[in-house]
Amino acid sequence: MNNCALGSATINISKSNNNYVPYRQIVYIPSAQVLFYPFDSNYCFKWYRFGTDPAFAELVGNKQSYIIPSSEYSISKYHYYVKVSKSESCDTCATICWFNYPGLGVLGRSEEPAPGIDQQLNIYPNPSSGSFVLEMYNRATRTYDVSIRDIQGRLHFRDKWTAIPGTSTLRPEHVLGRWPSGLYLVSLSDGLHEPIIQKIVVE
Repeated sequence: MNNCALGSATINISKSNNNYVPYRQIVYIPSAQVLFYPFDSNYCFKWYRFGTDPAFAELVGNKQSYIIPSSEYSISKYHYYVKVSKSESCDTCATICWFNYPGLGVLGRSEEPAPGIDQQLNIYPNPSSGSFVLEMYNRATRTYDVSIRDIQGRLHFRDKWTAIPGTSTLRPEHVLGRWPSGLYLVSLSDGLHEPIIQKIVVE
């Protein structure tokens, strides 16, 4: 059992049968009140909420994202976590990652890069009218896996990006030419640190 700290949230990760589910940050989007776990669609997701005692947690969702009803986030009385499993049958999962976030205040900070990341990602213009640029500052040359998904988890862009020391830019091109209107999650991973995740709004 590994105990990892992210801000003021404790994340307990269990491992069994050598089917390890890697850690990813839960992204909390305040404007839409959405909890989103950026990961491949071949995993099982179970979202739970509870008031004060986790033993009485209630299953509230089974998709990659969970929209918090306004009656819940307006008073912030619930805690949330997601169970992410890699298995053919979601009901018989042996490998589980638990992500415990005590209250929406902590969730609101989950988009920040993990401590120790020396990169800075900017996306502009944001909001965008149909195209946008990723700008990354690096202290050293790094190659990133770049993926962009919509809020339903559908993949719209994936590529590798080698960023040089200093400032590098990348203009992701959509297969339709223009990015459709909506909210997207941009994820960059170098395989060494936790992914850098930011959102972009296309109007």
